[in-house]
Amino acid sequence: MAKDLNEIVKSVAKNDLIIGITLLLILVLLRQYNIGIILLVGLIVSMINFIVSAIITNKFMSEPKKNKAFLFPLSYLIRIVSVVAIAVVFSNKISNLLAFLIGFFIHYIILVITTIKVQKGSE
Repeated sequence: MAKDLNEIVKSVAKNDLIIGITLLLILVLLRQYNIGIILLVGLIVSMINFIVSAIITNKFMSEPKKNKAFLFPLSYLIRIVSVVAIAVVFSNKISNLLAFLIGFFIHYIILVITTIKVQKGSE
């Protein structure tokens, strides 16, 4: 993986885990065990999706393949279906689904903040 991409992936993963565990502990202190765990699951699923996306994108950009036009979109479809399938597990209660989605979106907030910090550090 490219050095910059690898640095961002590692930094985002570290920040995701720190924020996720912190939020879990706060929610456990508030006696919201299930919501905390589901939020952490959403964050981890989003983080794994990001890491897989980075690996696949790097692989397709660095290795010439004849069937890129088919495999690249297929990898996106598989990841989207996987995330939706996991979200369906939590759709029995709206609060569970919301916790999963909030955890999922927290990753993107962390991604934006981390990317900005990494880019400012390279100036």
